[in-house]
Amino acid sequence: MASRKLQQASASPQTADPAQDAEQDSAGMTAIPKAGGPTASQQAYGEQGEMQQLRLQMQMDRRSKAMTTVSNLMKGQSDTAQEITKNIK
Repeated sequence: MASRKLQQASASPQTADPAQDAEQDSAGMTAIPKAGGPTASQQAYGEQGEMQQLRLQMQMDRRSKAMTTVSNLMKGQSDTAQEITKNIK
Protein backbone atom coordinates (compact mmCIF):
# COMPACT_ATOMS: atom_id res chain seq x y z
CA MET A 1 0.00 0.00 0.00
CA ALA A 2 2.78 2.44 0.92
CA SER A 3 4.64 1.65 -2.30
CA ARG A 4 1.46 2.36 -4.31
CA LYS A 5 1.13 5.82 -2.71
CA LEU A 6 4.82 6.45 -3.38
CA GLN A 7 4.32 5.51 -7.03
CA GLN A 8 1.27 7.77 -7.27
CA ALA A 9 3.14 10.67 -5.70
CA SER A 10 6.11 10.29 -8.03
CA ALA A 11 3.88 9.81 -11.09
CA SER A 12 1.94 13.02 -10.55
CA PRO A 13 4.11 15.71 -8.95
CA GLN A 14 2.29 18.77 -7.69
CA THR A 15 2.93 22.00 -9.55
CA ALA A 16 2.81 25.50 -8.15
CA ASP A 17 -0.23 26.26 -10.32
CA PRO A 18 -3.27 24.17 -9.27
CA ALA A 19 -4.93 24.86 -12.63
CA GLN A 20 -2.26 22.71 -14.25
CA ASP A 21 -2.63 19.80 -11.83
CA ALA A 22 -4.38 16.69 -13.07
CA GLU A 23 -7.80 15.84 -11.68
CA GLN A 24 -7.83 12.82 -9.39
CA ASP A 25 -10.56 10.23 -9.02
CA SER A 26 -11.85 8.97 -5.64
CA ALA A 27 -9.02 6.39 -5.33
CA GLY A 28 -6.42 9.11 -5.69
CA MET A 29 -5.32 7.94 -9.10
CA THR A 30 -4.45 10.48 -11.77
CA ALA A 31 -7.34 10.77 -14.19
CA ILE A 32 -7.88 13.29 -16.98
CA PRO A 33 -5.50 16.25 -17.12
CA LYS A 34 -7.13 19.66 -17.17
CA ALA A 35 -7.16 21.51 -20.46
CA GLY A 36 -4.25 23.93 -20.58
CA GLY A 37 -5.40 25.90 -23.63
CA PRO A 38 -7.24 29.20 -23.59
CA THR A 39 -11.01 29.31 -23.64
CA ALA A 40 -12.96 30.70 -26.60
CA SER A 41 -13.51 33.92 -24.67
CA GLN A 42 -9.81 34.24 -23.93
CA GLN A 43 -8.99 33.60 -27.58
CA ALA A 44 -11.44 36.31 -28.64
CA TYR A 45 -9.88 38.80 -26.23
CA GLY A 46 -6.43 37.76 -27.42
CA GLU A 47 -7.42 38.33 -31.05
CA GLN A 48 -8.91 41.73 -30.15
CA GLY A 49 -5.68 42.64 -28.39
CA GLU A 50 -3.65 41.59 -31.41
CA MET A 51 -5.87 43.69 -33.69
CA GLN A 52 -5.48 46.71 -31.39
CA GLN A 53 -1.72 46.25 -31.38
CA LEU A 54 -1.70 46.01 -35.17
CA ARG A 55 -3.82 49.18 -35.50
CA LEU A 56 -1.59 51.02 -33.03
CA GLN A 57 1.53 49.91 -34.90
CA MET A 58 0.03 51.11 -38.20
CA GLN A 59 -0.84 54.48 -36.64
CA MET A 60 2.67 54.82 -35.25
CA ASP A 61 4.14 53.99 -38.67
CA ARG A 62 1.94 56.62 -40.36
CA ARG A 63 2.90 59.19 -37.72
CA SER A 64 6.57 58.39 -38.15
CA LYS A 65 6.27 58.77 -41.93
CA ALA A 66 4.47 62.11 -41.52
CA MET A 67 7.12 63.36 -39.09
CA THR A 68 9.88 62.35 -41.52
CA THR A 69 8.10 64.19 -44.35
CA VAL A 70 7.70 67.34 -42.25
CA SER A 71 11.34 67.12 -41.17
CA ASN A 72 12.50 66.79 -44.79
CA LEU A 73 10.37 69.77 -45.86
CA MET A 74 11.73 71.94 -43.06
CA LYS A 75 15.29 70.89 -43.88
CA GLY A 76 14.71 71.80 -47.51
CA GLN A 77 13.34 75.22 -46.55
CA SER A 78 16.26 75.84 -44.21
CA ASP A 79 18.81 74.82 -46.86
CA THR A 80 17.12 77.08 -49.42
CA ALA A 81 17.10 80.02 -47.00
CA GLN A 82 20.79 79.48 -46.26
CA GLU A 83 21.65 79.36 -49.97
CA ILE A 84 19.69 82.54 -50.64
CA THR A 85 21.44 84.32 -47.76
CA LYS A 86 24.81 83.04 -48.96
CA ASN A 87 24.11 84.28 -52.53
CA ILE A 88 23.11 87.76 -51.30
CA LYS A 89 26.41 88.22 -49.46
